[in-house]
Amino acid sequence: MKRAELVFIPAPGIGHLVSKIEFAKQLLDQDNRFSITVLVIKSTYGTNMDTYIHSLVASESRIKLILLPHIDPPPQELFLSELSEIKMKRAELVFIPAPGIGHLVSKIEFAKQLLDQDNRFSITVLVIKSTYGTNMDAYIHSLVASESRIKLILLPHIDPPPQELFLRSVEKYVADLIESHKTHVKETIINQVLPNSSSIPLAGLVVDMFCTAMIDVAHELGVPSYVFFTSSAAFLGFMFYLPKRYDQLGTEFRESDHESDIPSYVNPVPTSVLPSFVFNKEDIEIPPVYTLGPLIKLKSQTDFSFGGINQAQHEKIMKWLDDQPQSSVVLLCFGSMGSFGASQLKEIALGLEQSGHRR
Repeated sequence: MKRAELVFIPAPGIGHLVSKIEFAKQLLDQDNRFSITVLVIKSTYGTNMDTYIHSLVASESRIKLILLPHIDPPPQELFLSELSEIKMKRAELVFIPAPGIGHLVSKIEFAKQLLDQDNRFSITVLVIKSTYGTNMDAYIHSLVASESRIKLILLPHIDPPPQELFLRSVEKYVADLIESHKTHVKETIINQVLPNSSSIPLAGLVVDMFCTAMIDVAHELGVPSYVFFTSSAAFLGFMFYLPKRYDQLGTEFRESDHESDIPSYVNPVPTSVLPSFVFNKEDIEIPPVYTLGPLIKLKSQTDFSFGGINQAQHEKIMKWLDDQPQSSVVLLCFGSMGSFGASQLKEIALGLEQSGHRR
C-alpha cells in the first residue's frame, strides 16, 4: 500500500502544538496511508515541558515528534516593543459627504460612532462647500468642535453647474458638481493627508452615495473605497435588484406599468413613484455592504437659527414629541434638497391622513 509522509511545523505556543497534533490524529483516522512527523520549536516552552509534549502522541505510533535544537529567542524588549506598536497602530480615513447638510451631519455622526468603536482611527472630512455658502462655515466646524480625532477641510469653492441643468435633471446636476471637485479632492489628500502617512497610513476613502465619482480618486491613490449609503436598506435592495431584474426578465421598468413587485419592499410599489433613472438599464456590480445607523444628531449644539427655528421653537417641538404615545409619530424626511410638485404633495398628505399616525 502506497504511503506518504507529512511534516507538520506548528508555531511556538502550546495551543498551536496541541491543535496541530489533534489535526494530525484526525487526518490519520481518515487515511492510514499517511505517517506524520511534527517538528517542535522549543524556544518558548522550556525544558520542563518535554515530558508533556511527548505525552501528546504517546498513544499514536504514526506520529513522530522531533524537538528542534534550542535557540535563544530575540530579546524580550523587542517583543514588548512590537506588541506596543501593534496596539497603537493607527489608520487614516477620508470621508467625502455629498453637498447637503443632512449628508454632512450623518457622515460626521458615523465618524463619531466609528471612533467610539476603535480609537486607532483618525478621520478627515472633506467638505464640498458649493451649496452651503460662507455663512455656514461656523456651523460646519461646530459639528466636530468636541471631537479632536475628526479633522474638517473645506474644499475650495467651485461654481456649481447652471441652475437650468438642475431643473432639467437633478441627477446630472449632482454628477457634474461632484465630478468638478475630483481634482481638488485628490490634491487635498496628496498635500494635506498623505504627508502624515508615514506615521498614520491612509486606509481608504468613504464616499457618499452621490459621490461615487470619487472612487476614481481612490483608485489613483491605490487605496480602497467604501460607499456610504444614506438611504434605507429597502431602497438599497431595490437598486441591487435592478441588474438582477434585467438579467432575469430582459426588460427595464416601464412607465406604463401600474405597480411593480420589488423583493426588498413588503407591498407592490407604484411604478409612478420610482426615480427616473430606473427606466434606463444600468450595468452595475454589487460591492460588499456593511449595515449601520440610524445616524441622527439628536442634540443640537449651538445654531438654532439654522433651519429657520430658534431655541424656544426647538424646545416646543421636542416637548410635543415627548408627549406623544410611543410609536405614534411618523417622520417624513426628504433630505436637505428634497422637493415635490403639488400633485405629489397631495398624495403624501392623503397617505399621512390614512396612516392614522401623528405627523
